[in-house]
Amino acid sequence: MKTSTHNFVEGNTMLRGNRSIHLLDIENMLSTGEIEVRAINAVFADYKEQVPMGKDDLVVVGVSSAEGLLAVGMSDLRNARLLYRPSKDGADLALQGVLDGEQLEARFALVHVASGDGGFSRSVAALAGRGARVTVVSRTESLSKRLRLAAHQIIELRIKTIGLDAA
Repeated sequence: MKTSTHNFVEGNTMLRGNRSIHLLDIENMLSTGEIEVRAINAVFADYKEQVPMGKDDLVVVGVSSAEGLLAVGMSDLRNARLLYRPSKDGADLALQGVLDGEQLEARFALVHVASGDGGFSRSVAALAGRGARVTVVSRTESLSKRLRLAAHQIIELRIKTIGLDAA
C-alpha cells in the first residue's frame, strides 16, 4: 500500500511531465526598454525556432513599463502570463520572484530563462541546486559570465529579423 507522501511524489512527477516554463525578459531580449509589437513578434518567432516549445508549456513575460505591458498584450505573446513591475529592474525582479518562489522544480521538467542579465545568476543557480534543469536563452553579446556558469545549458539566440539586432 502506498503512503500519501509517495502518492504526492508520483503526482508531482506526473504534473511535471514534459512541460517547460519559458521566462522571458522581453526588454533584455530586445536590448531596449522601448518595446514595440512588431519587434516582440519577430524576436518571439526567432525564439520559437531555436527553443523547443510544447503545446502545454507556460510562457511568462516580465515588463517594467506600462507601454511594454500594452505592447506585449497586443503581440503574439498575448496568451502568456504577464508580469508588470514598474522600476529600472522591474521585469527582472518580477521574473526572479517566479524563479525563487514558485517551486518550478516540482512543476516543470525544464526551465528556460530568456535573458542574459547577470542578476538572474543567483536565482538560476539556486533553482538548479533544487533539482531543476535550467537553460538560459540569450543573445551572445548580452550574456553575463555569471549567468552562463549558473545554467545547465545555453542557447544563443540568433535574431534574424533585419533591424532588430542592432540596439
